[in-house]
Amino acid sequence: MMESEFFVSPITAIIVILVIVFLLIRRGKNSLNSPMMTLVLTKFQMSESEDSDELLSIAGRKSGLIGWLLTKIGLDAETTIRVTKKELLMKSSSLAGESYSIMTLKNISSSHCGFYKPITLFIFAVILVLFGLILMLSNLIGTGIFIMILGAICYAIYYFNKKIRIMVQTKGGGVFGMCFSPSLIEGIDVDMEKAKSAVELIQKYMLIEQKK
Repeated sequence: MMESEFFVSPITAIIVILVIVFLLIRRGKNSLNSPMMTLVLTKFQMSESEDSDELLSIAGRKSGLIGWLLTKIGLDAETTIRVTKKELLMKSSSLAGESYSIMTLKNISSSHCGFYKPITLFIFAVILVLFGLILMLSNLIGTGIFIMILGAICYAIYYFNKKIRIMVQTKGGGVFGMCFSPSLIEGIDVDMEKAKSAVELIQKYMLIEQKK
């Protein structure tokens, strides 16, 4: 009887956790109010070197190991944004073809960035870990470890669901940009400070060009 209760309880906990996580992720997908596909960040470089005309270079691919493999062999799209001291270039390429968007910084009216992190998942992860520790101290070691593993899973989901959006709007009303999340394979994190610095860099040279 005791074994049956112990077996049912974790299964019930898993179902509850999965439902909550699904709802939180579903809620977070619209948090940036952006129709852009979320890509995994593979490159983020900024420079104001006098020896180089390139200020910013960002690249992203589809998520997952399969997305990484397909991008490496050229069978899936990789989106790149390059900002020089005069232009912004956006390119999407795959085996099926390529698309380019090029605009001068003079024609950009504004630049924007946004940051989303599913903080509810983080809080949930902390609560589960603490609850697991309490159970272990109460000699319910097996159940405590199980709850702590669920907490670790929630934290991993929280970490890889952080999103940053960088976008610009042209004087004609066109919107261009990227929405991206951290990369486990490439080891590139999502950082709001990087996004703000990128936007400020675009804004700086946009104003320089528009004053000419």
